[in-house]
Amino acid sequence: MPRGIGKLTSLEELSMFVVDRDGSHDGADLSELSGLNNLRGQLRIKNLRFVKNAKEKFKTPILKGKQHLRSLTLEWNGDNDDDDNKLLEDLQPHPNLKELCIDGWGGDAKFPSWLSLLTNLVHIYIWGPNKFKYLPSVAQLPCLQDLTIRDCYELEYMDDNSPKGSQGEPESFFPSLKCLDLENCRNMKSWWRTTKPIDNDSNEDDPTVMGTSTMAFPCLSTLWIKNCPLTSMPLYPLVDDDLRLVNSSSRPFKQTIKMKMNAKTPSCSTSSLPLSKLKSFHVKNMEDMDTPMLDEYMQHLTSLETLTIDGCTKVDLEGMQWEPLKNLSYLEINNIPKLHSSSADLSMAFYSSSISSAEHSLHYKKQRP
Repeated sequence: MPRGIGKLTSLEELSMFVVDRDGSHDGADLSELSGLNNLRGQLRIKNLRFVKNAKEKFKTPILKGKQHLRSLTLEWNGDNDDDDNKLLEDLQPHPNLKELCIDGWGGDAKFPSWLSLLTNLVHIYIWGPNKFKYLPSVAQLPCLQDLTIRDCYELEYMDDNSPKGSQGEPESFFPSLKCLDLENCRNMKSWWRTTKPIDNDSNEDDPTVMGTSTMAFPCLSTLWIKNCPLTSMPLYPLVDDDLRLVNSSSRPFKQTIKMKMNAKTPSCSTSSLPLSKLKSFHVKNMEDMDTPMLDEYMQHLTSLETLTIDGCTKVDLEGMQWEPLKNLSYLEINNIPKLHSSSADLSMAFYSSSISSAEHSLHYKKQRP
């Protein structure tokens, strides 16, 4: 960026600001952004790893006065150091912001608390690698619809509060969240800091364990959990679009299936069974998933159109009751060493079907009439 850009105080559009490395290319300093408060639309700031001595350098807010910005991306793009902690604090946006992406911030265990103050946020994307262990609570952000957290290897929990403290009134717990994507957060075993992860002696089928029976996402439609050993989290009985569970604990899924829908559960239809409107289900590397368990749970998923089972070594599909899945149009089974069900078995359940099978695998696709 050219040095002196901060003098263009009437500038309304600047889609990208690239931080110069130690001023070696006579480029603009990040502090020059502080006076550009007429910027609108989206702003992407790259190479934040080159910012040094943030504590002494920034005397005025850099982004807090930019009330017209709608989308902000902060990228570190490489190795990080202790300056990252102070820098992210100084990059607090204006509360009018709608979309925030933080990519590669290498701060320590504490994430800046200003995240929970951005009450107009609709989309939050946080990508690692990084060092923070928990996030400020975002459960009460009224407009938040999309939350994505990936490659945050040190993240241990999502909320510093207890389940009761983070919930408040049911209608205020993630009141607008539709999509949740948690991937490659290998240390995250519990949603709440003050909740102990379930051990082997716990009754994993009891939905009242750790008080989670009253904790449910009120309008979540899509849930992806990949490589996150979450044993405790809010339940998700109303997910209706896409559910993907890959190399994660099956306990929240079991508790969701077994929970009772009642007047206290935020739902458009209190009489429906949990996950009864789900259209697509992908399950992979669930070590404790077996055929009786899968068969029991499939009876709830009567709206299912797409089902993928991959790497569940205890599943053989023998005696599987397929009849309740009347809407199923695509079935993919991969890496199942104990696979017993034949193509003929499935043909009896699904008429007008096309089925191909190979060792440990089976694909079914409903033919159009």
